[in-house]
Amino acid sequence: MVQTKYTSAVGFALFLTVAAAADTQLVRAQSNSMFKLPNSVAQGTTVRIDGSSSMTAVNDVLKQRFEKQFNGTKVELANNGTPAGIQAVLDGKVDLAAIGRPLTAQEKAQGLNAVQVGRDKIAILVGANNPFAGSLTINQFAQMFRGEVTNWAQVGGRSAAIRFVDRPDSSDTRQAFAGYPVFEKAKFETGKNAVQLKEDTTQAVIQNLGANGISYSTANQIRNQKGVRAVAMHGTPPTDRRY
Repeated sequence: MVQTKYTSAVGFALFLTVAAAADTQLVRAQSNSMFKLPNSVAQGTTVRIDGSSSMTAVNDVLKQRFEKQFNGTKVELANNGTPAGIQAVLDGKVDLAAIGRPLTAQEKAQGLNAVQVGRDKIAILVGANNPFAGSLTINQFAQMFRGEVTNWAQVGGRSAAIRFVDRPDSSDTRQAFAGYPVFEKAKFETGKNAVQLKEDTTQAVIQNLGANGISYSTANQIRNQKGVRAVAMHGTPPTDRRY
């Protein structure tokens, strides 16, 4: 979560509400240790959150817990993307931006402060009707990303062209891959067999997978979703803590 350094304690109350009650593991930053969950928040208070679609599940918990904890309050959610969310905070249009990556040095210099509220795994996805039933290595996935592996037969599947479904460049889920050592071995760009979506949503990814597509998403975003399944990586499913 991102906010300006001068936002009121009500914004931090959101973090503390979730940290105390959410089912997922959350990490509370030292920078907000001076803030305590208030006994009350004025009725009619509205907290506005924008940012990445990858944070939808976290935002839903924030909204549910905060509104339950403080009767008469309202949390308004939007997911216009990380750049738009950050800019909205700087412009004073929202109170918080939910993003799935660390702040850059330039963003910190603009007076933004990040509070870590949780961590999620990135799952590798195929369509539910994709016949590939094997496991991939992170190196194989990177080769698919770069267009070096273009047929499912090259990774133990049946012979069929691979269609790589990529997210927009601004996607924080996509940007997270740039820091992986396996992606630093070559240019961080997709091959000719990739289609890049304009919409950074998991729903758009699922709709474009088909029988031969492969893509990626945070694991929480595909929970209970139809038409998609996660591929095991190094023989391990994303439900395993070692994934």
